[in-house]
Amino acid sequence: MSDIDSSKLKIGDLVIYAPYYSDGDGSWYMSGDMGIVVGLKLAEDKRYHIAEVRWVTDDLDSKVDMAADVLKKINVDK
Repeated sequence: MSDIDSSKLKIGDLVIYAPYYSDGDGSWYMSGDMGIVVGLKLAEDKRYHIAEVRWVTDDLDSKVDMAADVLKKINVDK
């Protein structure tokens, strides 16, 4: 999806888990839990962005590595 650009995530961003499948008529977009980005890194092959996320619905003491391209930033400035 064109509205998900994982390279624009920053530490402290509020995000939502947003997996998607883009294939013409069979496309779908799903939204899930909210979390806070607490770290950013590149995968070993330097092709993929990885975000460390603390999910609001889980124990906030745990971090989960997520593929950044399934996270969508929630704009709280609106």
